[in-house]
Amino acid sequence: MKKSIMTLATVFCFSTCLTLSTVVSADGNMRGHKKGQGMSFGKVLKALDVELSKEQKLEIRAIAQQTRENNSVYGGEKQEIRLQMRDLMNMPVWDAQFAREIISSQMENGQQLKLNQAQAKHAIYQVLSDEQKQALAENAEQKGKRKGENKGKGKKRQAKMEARLVKALSLTDEQQATWAQNKESGKVLKESFRSVMQDHRAQVKQVIQADSFDTDAFLALQDSFSETLLEHRVQMAEIKYASFAALTPEQKQKMEKIRNKMKEKRRS
Repeated sequence: MKKSIMTLATVFCFSTCLTLSTVVSADGNMRGHKKGQGMSFGKVLKALDVELSKEQKLEIRAIAQQTRENNSVYGGEKQEIRLQMRDLMNMPVWDAQFAREIISSQMENGQQLKLNQAQAKHAIYQVLSDEQKQALAENAEQKGKRKGENKGKGKKRQAKMEARLVKALSLTDEQQATWAQNKESGKVLKESFRSVMQDHRAQVKQVIQADSFDTDAFLALQDSFSETLLEHRVQMAEIKYASFAALTPEQKQKMEKIRNKMKEKRRS
């Protein structure tokens, strides 16, 4: 039961919903490492069944390790942003300007992090042979299709977990209605943003998979996309705020405990 509740906190963990790793995932299609802002491209290759030689594995491991070390300096900034987001979510009324300032600062601070990860992903891509690159593209396409087929199963699991969280927090009918409405609003917002994000990712992918990495082109893509992403993040934060604001002080404390347990689990 506790395990399920902690898993659910990833959906309703308001004060950590806009961390550096989240923005990087949205911008560069890469995720952070729980022991530092690393990268998971090697795991992607493994999951897509791309055969690697011993030498390739060593090269990829070295690139990933160096990236983690380069990005480890952002840990303090990440913690500061979490604290600011917690303050925002606990305000008596929604402050859109404060939200914009926090998220804008987050995106600016994460610029070098995103660049480091994009360069690392490019370097790893260059380690692959032409045949491996082709296999990666084909397997990624198939994985995308399977992901769509499994979407229904994922929704059922999420519904069950949400029901458990509702029970754990003892939400009233009115609170449940508010959460349901906010969830639908978030769903509509994400769907409207999907095509924009896909177009941006496709452009970033072209830079990453080019024969040589063009830093200026990558940064230009990030700059041109930043305002659109900022507005989306602010809107999503407002929806999460509305759900959090619907809780009583006691329920908020319980959410805090769930979040802390989740943090401890990630550290272990």
